[in-house]
Amino acid sequence: MKIIGIQASGPGTAAALVVDSQLTAVAEERLSRQRHAGDFPARAVKYLLSAASIEDINGIDAIVVSDRGRGSSAPVQDTIRARLSYNGKIHQVGNHDAHAAATFFTSPFDDAAVLVADFAGSLCQHVHTDPPHYLRAGDDMQELQCTYRGTGVDLVRIQTTPSTGAHRHGLLDLYAAISAFLNFGPHGLGRVTDLATFGGRKPLGFPPLVTDYDGDVVGGGSKNYIADPSALGRDCLGDLKPRRNQALPDDIYTEIAHKVQTETTEAVVAMAARLQRVTRSRSLCIGGAIAFNGPVMAQVAAAGFDHLHVFPTGDGVSVAVGCALWGAKVLQRSGRRYDLRNGCLGPEHDEASIRRAIEGNENLTVTRLDTPAEEVARLLVEGRSVAWFRGASEAGPRGLGHRSVLAPISDEQAMERVRSALGRGEDYRPYGVAVLEEFHRTCFALPCAAPWMTLSAPFNAKRSEVLAKALGERAAVPVQTVSRRTDAPFYRVLDQYYRAVGAPLLINAPLRRSGQPLAETPADAVDFFLRSGVHALVLGPFRVEAHSRAVADPVRPTPIPRAKGVRTRIKEALGFR
Repeated sequence: MKIIGIQASGPGTAAALVVDSQLTAVAEERLSRQRHAGDFPARAVKYLLSAASIEDINGIDAIVVSDRGRGSSAPVQDTIRARLSYNGKIHQVGNHDAHAAATFFTSPFDDAAVLVADFAGSLCQHVHTDPPHYLRAGDDMQELQCTYRGTGVDLVRIQTTPSTGAHRHGLLDLYAAISAFLNFGPHGLGRVTDLATFGGRKPLGFPPLVTDYDGDVVGGGSKNYIADPSALGRDCLGDLKPRRNQALPDDIYTEIAHKVQTETTEAVVAMAARLQRVTRSRSLCIGGAIAFNGPVMAQVAAAGFDHLHVFPTGDGVSVAVGCALWGAKVLQRSGRRYDLRNGCLGPEHDEASIRRAIEGNENLTVTRLDTPAEEVARLLVEGRSVAWFRGASEAGPRGLGHRSVLAPISDEQAMERVRSALGRGEDYRPYGVAVLEEFHRTCFALPCAAPWMTLSAPFNAKRSEVLAKALGERAAVPVQTVSRRTDAPFYRVLDQYYRAVGAPLLINAPLRRSGQPLAETPADAVDFFLRSGVHALVLGPFRVEAHSRAVADPVRPTPIPRAKGVRTRIKEALGFR
């Protein structure tokens, strides 16, 4: 059985491939190197087929595509056949149905409630509300949020929140509009979330942004606020002008971010609670772009359900994966379990492809390693920053130890190298943190484990000045919990670092420059390394160091501390006893 799933339109096009029980997926932007590009994912399909040693696309059983393109299904099918030279079966599935399939069919649950909160999705033919409200065929209404019940291989839609003439915005469309209003662009949702943690001190008194329509949660207003942020200010924010270049955090725009974050959190928690009452399920799966909002996911995890599964990403990869799994599990009616394990779905690169990326470059010193994870740990204990590239790439934009830049929290020089390497100039944005799973409640106010950095929480070590300075006193920090089961090599790094210095956590940032996609290939990793101030690159089984940089190194090398006293110094600095 071979099924290809495609997200063919929008800013996050992607492809996924199921071959028997093996699942791979990649976003088109990873290969085009253009962040948020909406290109048809021809490169992604070719890349996945090549990795699976499939020479002819017509040897697969079917292609499943999301019908988010609106209107007739013929154009997207014609595009697929023309761009991929494909003559076989093509099936279509709704956008939110694909998100639901991605999160439920990768969960460990046989029975679960499923909530999808995403941008406006496929056109609605009918919806179920209380009281009943039916739409005529052809009405230009889109799904905003959807709920489901998943049992075995069955995924049944319970309710759809539709757009209407007066309410065209779902929660994520509203969030994107606020992002545009704050001059972050429509894709700056993570920046809004980070900024929101500094608000709540000076409420502005504006009416609610999130309203109720027939018992469903929607964003008010009929205009396209993403395209026209000034209209959002006039209609909903007391005629406030969109932000230009005002410094952040501040007392106005920071409060706008806090307002939309607070109302979004309350709305999603309320929807989850309502879904729990309807389904009486103790397990919840969440899909769609809301998966990017770590503070919301943490609040949902703490309310109502015993178990939570959040798909690692809410972009086009989620849709492509959902399409592929919908085809594999529903069309084929096969056993539905897919063990997501570490959230890394890209094809792996063998040693030969890694050698091709580094051979012949006289600027590099390359050392072959018998135990790469142990070398990463040793460098970190010495106070070094490390770019680590290995195995399959992460499904979403977060580095989870396969495409990561790691640094010790206690070393300001190493952390400054990370900030410079990533090109991030906004001091209010927190770093992601990886922590040994057995210490996640000791270090952070987390209600459960978060192996894919889908939850954010404040840290518990209140006495630690180092942690406060590194992570921000008010910041909800994106946290990845690492266990032996989810990622044994990364667990060894954290465990050895903990045994050496007494701190079970590290800075974990994505291996990419600001405005660029996550590194996908060994060549991407080498290019990042040569343009950064990171001390070393561990690339598969090789340690790579540079004689000179493509850009000036903005930070002087950090002296290697003597082994004696390192554990005591760092433990005391971080507040651990």
